[in-house]
Amino acid sequence: MKVVTWNVNGLRAVLKNQGKDLRSFLDCLNADIICLQETKATRDQLDSTTYSAQGYNAYFSFSRAKTGYSGVVTFCCESVTPLRAEEGLSGVFLERREDGVGCYCESPVTLSPELQTLDNEGRCVMTEHALEEFGSGLGSSLVVLNLYCPRVDADNQSRLEYQHKFYTALMERCMAMKNAGKHVIVVGDFNCSIQPIDSAYAQDDPTLLDTPSRKYFLQFVQSELCTGPQSSPHPSTQTHPPPTNSDAPLRLLDVFRCLHPDVQGAFSWWHTVTDSRKVNYGKRIDLILCSSSLGGCVVSSEVCQGIMGSDHCPVNASFSLTLGKAPKPPTLCSKYFVEFSGKQQTLSSLWSSLPPRNASPLKRTDCSSHGNDSHGDSTPVTKKKKDSKSSAGKSLASFFKPHCGNGDEEQGSLRGPPKSSQDGVVEMDSFCEAPKPLSSEWKSVFSAPKQVLCTGHEEPCVLRTAKKQGPNFNRQFYCCARPGGFKGDANARCNFFMWTTKLRKT
Repeated sequence: MKVVTWNVNGLRAVLKNQGKDLRSFLDCLNADIICLQETKATRDQLDSTTYSAQGYNAYFSFSRAKTGYSGVVTFCCESVTPLRAEEGLSGVFLERREDGVGCYCESPVTLSPELQTLDNEGRCVMTEHALEEFGSGLGSSLVVLNLYCPRVDADNQSRLEYQHKFYTALMERCMAMKNAGKHVIVVGDFNCSIQPIDSAYAQDDPTLLDTPSRKYFLQFVQSELCTGPQSSPHPSTQTHPPPTNSDAPLRLLDVFRCLHPDVQGAFSWWHTVTDSRKVNYGKRIDLILCSSSLGGCVVSSEVCQGIMGSDHCPVNASFSLTLGKAPKPPTLCSKYFVEFSGKQQTLSSLWSSLPPRNASPLKRTDCSSHGNDSHGDSTPVTKKKKDSKSSAGKSLASFFKPHCGNGDEEQGSLRGPPKSSQDGVVEMDSFCEAPKPLSSEWKSVFSAPKQVLCTGHEEPCVLRTAKKQGPNFNRQFYCCARPGGFKGDANARCNFFMWTTKLRKT
């Protein structure tokens, strides 16, 4: 069983960037369960080409807060159709609890308005699958959680509490599933690097990892595969997960680091403004985590940096598990959307279904012959034809030539000196003169700015604008045009910096 996670930074955008339809796009990822984040689409923006694809069923969570923001979707092959599916962590969107995955927590965090606000942003979809080896006994199901975790910027700590409550609700729900005998795989964009090796920025400045978000998240994650008593000495020696132990604390395994603890440069996100992907200067924030009971089932994991189309790249993991197929998709599946079920048609389809009209076109009649107006003239009104000579053969430039007087004069002809009448009134025709050439004026307006060269490479700089709040907000500056990278890398950006204007003193 193979799982893929990818922050696509816009579902429609990634399809356009790759030049593929949805079916081809999903087939190229070659996985049983494909989890995408930041779809940036609302339900009304889906069409017949994006709501689903042949051979897959889709489970969306849309942002209810604003359009073009957040959103996740899980595509499952029909061979692994889930038993149940649910959006959000709080369960507020369920019309019936029996349609959801279950294992709900009645804790203050789960019931808090902040978590329900985060669920409105479309940040979680979970699907529950049957494990064929176990029938209906203990450990018979696997829950896959597709997440897009909230981000906390360094200059905006207002979302820190939201993020902590999201992490807490996630772990409480996973713990409840573990206690119910279910196995868990959690994938997505966590907006957090676990180790210094997972962040190029932290390798240059280790203090960047000293954040409350990372410290809080590390309580639930471990990167060693063979630490628990349930794990086997090698991943290939165990073919199915053992029953879970409800007494053990919840620890999720970082699948990639369990298999590749020392691999450098395995980043999954790069800054687009600095174009740092060219020199592989980024972070590994797209993770695949699993419960410790699945540690022995891990087969492989890859960070697919060669797949383009987003500022993130896909990450995959394979497990020695066999999932069952449910008789029919759960109610959250997009195939049940009424707008794509054929029961509700669009307005354009109503017009296209009308039969062709066989009636002859109406003939235009003269308005003077209508009615019984005894005072009207019965003579038909004839429309004056345009002079073909006056409009034929005109070029676009002729419309910009000076034109004065009546239409009998040749258009664009230059006038002589002003003519004065005997009473001293100057005729209007006398003011029509040939236009003066304005090329010099235009050149002065659109002249290229003076080129600024960086001191490190003697190459033209790029002009940027400061967006950080403060006294320099919206000020423009010059910096090296090369991509941002490690300190000392000759192929990366140098330290050249220059403001375009001096800061005004207030």
